[in-house]
Amino acid sequence: MTPVTRRSSAFLLSLRFETTAGSRAPVLGAAAADGGAGSIRGQVFLDTVGDGLFHAGDAGASGVTVLLDGRFAVTTDAGGRFAFPLVASGPHEITVLPDNLPLPWAIADDGRRKLIVHAREEADVAIPATRIR
Repeated sequence: MTPVTRRSSAFLLSLRFETTAGSRAPVLGAAAADGGAGSIRGQVFLDTVGDGLFHAGDAGASGVTVLLDGRFAVTTDAGGRFAFPLVASGPHEITVLPDNLPLPWAIADDGRRKLIVHAREEADVAIPATRIR
């Protein structure tokens, strides 16, 4: 008796359709863009020294989800960098979800950082991941 083998030819298709294609991108974090807008860029990195500063030997944490105000999500690139290009001016909160950090690394303060975005300026934020001991 020969064993029965089943092969699946299933695949997943994801289609994204935007009705706003070709129009101006909305400002994140505001109902209206009356107060102006800036941008946020940052990096999530593995802090090997433990001082909270990025050094040449520190590696970026890739594939980590970063949230703006708990609503807008981006994923870090291979160098751990992320960006929110059009953000309403005013106070905002960045949250790093530690799910994709390699073990034994963790983000302090629940991965939350508060910052203020000013109109026509770029806010920089560096978020270190520290080794759990």
